[in-house]
Amino acid sequence: YDWNKKNPFLWGISWTSVMEIAIRCSNWCFTYCFLDGMKDAAGLQGKIRTGIINMADYIAKHYSRYSSANNHLIVEAYAIGQTGILCGYFPWIKLASEILTKELPLQNYPDGVNRELSLHYQAFYMEAMGLTMRLFHKNHIAYPEIWNTMLDKMCRYVADCTGDYGEVVEFGDNDEGKILDLQGGLDYYPYVLGLFSYILPARYANEKDIRCENLKWLFDSDETEEACRKAVYHPPLSACYREGGNTILRSEDRKILIGIDHAELGFGSIAAHGHADALSFQMFVEGQPVFADPGTYIYHCDIKSRNAFRKTENHNTVCMDGSDQSEMLGPFLWGRRAECRLLEFSANDTDGLNVELFKTCDGFFKRLFAICAENSGQHTVISANSEASYALQKSKMKELGAATSVFDTMLEDADSRIFQKSGHAIFATKSLCDSLSRDVREKYKVIMPWTVIFDGLEVGEYDGVTVVKCSIWDRFIQAYQNDKTKLNLPHRAVLCSPDNLMYGCEGDNPISDLDIWFERKPRKNYIYSTGKLGSMIGEDNLVQVAY
Repeated sequence: YDWNKKNPFLWGISWTSVMEIAIRCSNWCFTYCFLDGMKDAAGLQGKIRTGIINMADYIAKHYSRYSSANNHLIVEAYAIGQTGILCGYFPWIKLASEILTKELPLQNYPDGVNRELSLHYQAFYMEAMGLTMRLFHKNHIAYPEIWNTMLDKMCRYVADCTGDYGEVVEFGDNDEGKILDLQGGLDYYPYVLGLFSYILPARYANEKDIRCENLKWLFDSDETEEACRKAVYHPPLSACYREGGNTILRSEDRKILIGIDHAELGFGSIAAHGHADALSFQMFVEGQPVFADPGTYIYHCDIKSRNAFRKTENHNTVCMDGSDQSEMLGPFLWGRRAECRLLEFSANDTDGLNVELFKTCDGFFKRLFAICAENSGQHTVISANSEASYALQKSKMKELGAATSVFDTMLEDADSRIFQKSGHAIFATKSLCDSLSRDVREKYKVIMPWTVIFDGLEVGEYDGVTVVKCSIWDRFIQAYQNDKTKLNLPHRAVLCSPDNLMYGCEGDNPISDLDIWFERKPRKNYIYSTGKLGSMIGEDNLVQVAY
């Protein structure tokens, strides 16, 4: 075959980079599988298998070390593990798992930012991890829970750097490299976030990106539909990554996206993919760059251009007399480095403002929690909420019987007068309702039907009681009660009559003080209040709350 003839084993440019061998090895593995079962393909398959084994054996003996033990090593470990699974060779699977587990805290900050401080190389690292996790799961191979926890943080950071118009805040190098592209012209960041929307409990990409051709080759239609039903991670208006060294800001209408770089120069002793851009910023308005980062352009061949795109004067930051903040010693080597520190960050700018004006509503849950604190009998405990990470909170809730136990206990412990009230129902998070559906299916072999009332609200029935799936609760918890490790009580339910949940405002004249109307075109309710809007529970005894 032509490629083998022109690229003999360990001879020529195609064998100079172990990482590039790993990417080729991975794609040959996919090619081998595509040929499986095809007529007259056995001979070609045999040649490809021999090539795969030769490449994997070489990678396993010469994987990157020292200053190259960055994203290169992760991709190499992935290829070793992939080949181990293809060929049924456990020592390679074990080696891959050990490398990836060891490198996870070494190559990433605890807040989910990759230490190379390049968004592209973070996504490249994540693609290798995601493809490995997919293969391990598909072949019933366990991997440490820390993989889920860290990759969830990494996904949130990449999502935070991505704007609503497709714009992306990128600092540092980007060589546009990727591992698997089965469609051509792959939109890389949405693809990587889509990949993890299948693997992890949350969804980080929109449905269009989840259904991209690349992912359709990796997951079946049932898995696609499950991924689309997951609770969506919505980037907050402000996100400060203190350890990773980036802050991302959004305007309230989400039309403006700003990124600020207060990070170290780069990873390790050489900081290979860093730029002299300390304290630089980028700003996009409706997806259009207003203050832009220069990008990368080229690594080799044109050292003058390579340096120009890394120079301080070509970034949106302070530059003294045209000097660079850090000293360039080579295309991937730095000497003297600028030091950068975050002194303070606050998501709330309250100086000179009347803070009371912004306390529009204390919220029902605050009041419900207070009621349960006074009377523990009205509180049904959901043990999954106490887990140490969101991934564990999600997996614990998936255990058989976990959801039905919560609903059964609520119905048994609730004040009987609740059931005499008009419209009484169990209002619950989507996460809890989805677990209930799974339990009913697995325990009773029955599909629990849900009726869509309108976007974001579905109604079902359990043990004769109406169940209302309130996915908006999941979205609020994801956006505002998320410390980037776990969620604050992600699984919740309230058994009561909606008449017992009240909104109102201070004032003697309700007609002039409060105005509520419905707009047909956007299908939204609007509330206008001249005073402070608040919530109240009508009768404290007539609620049963699970959290």
